[in-house]
Amino acid sequence: MGADVDGETLTYGVVGGTAGTGAAAGTVSKVGTYGTVTVNTATGAYSLTKNPVTIEALAAGAVVTETFTLTVNDGDGPSTTRDFVVQITGADDASTLGVVPGGSIVEIDQQASTIDTGLSGTLSGIDPEGDVLTYGIAGGLVAGDQVTKAGVYGQLRVHRVTGAYEYVKNSAAVEALDANESASETFVVTVNDGGGDPVSQTYTVTVTGADDPPSLAAVPSGSISEQDLGEGAIARLTQLLLRSREAAITPLQQEIEAPLITRAPEA
Repeated sequence: MGADVDGETLTYGVVGGTAGTGAAAGTVSKVGTYGTVTVNTATGAYSLTKNPVTIEALAAGAVVTETFTLTVNDGDGPSTTRDFVVQITGADDASTLGVVPGGSIVEIDQQASTIDTGLSGTLSGIDPEGDVLTYGIAGGLVAGDQVTKAGVYGQLRVHRVTGAYEYVKNSAAVEALDANESASETFVVTVNDGGGDPVSQTYTVTVTGADDPPSLAAVPSGSISEQDLGEGAIARLTQLLLRSREAAITPLQQEIEAPLITRAPEA
């Protein structure tokens, strides 16, 4: 707060500031690195609006200062000044991890194939201080630069450095689903800047079954000799296998009645 012994009207400001307009008329502001100081030219009231981007970018334990020079003038001579010093101390800010879109596996009716979407991509992590990030999977197994975790319908793989991920489906488990049967499994993916607990997002894969075509096992050839066939003899073909992906193997037995064979007398 300024004072003038002659009772003259005082005007307040900040060195290098810009006069406000519109709703900000009657103020002057100066933009700094870590914030903006605004001064009411009539009352001398001032405020500092911090810049969260530059403040959050400070490394843990870093200490910086920023100085604004405030002024007061009675209109008759040079301004009187005072420094307003702001000290900022950095801390370790948590990293962030973008939302991970889900994946989908849909079987095609009467085909041994699927329509796959969203089974690969890249995790997007950001650290305000620019720290090196490490990606992973909660409960996963680490082997070099890759971490993996097996699920029921497939295995998720994440590159620890780049964040690239891939879901490798388990075809046998997918094909075992009945028509229109739906299932899903969820993995927790993570990112860590090395300074605290990891930040996580979930990645969910939905699997939808279909009516799969049956498969028929190979049938071995057989032979029947004339000597083996008497009148009304029965030849049995066994172990004809009918296999369905959704059902157990069903053994079938076919009975074929041999025709009556008549031999002409030898000359």
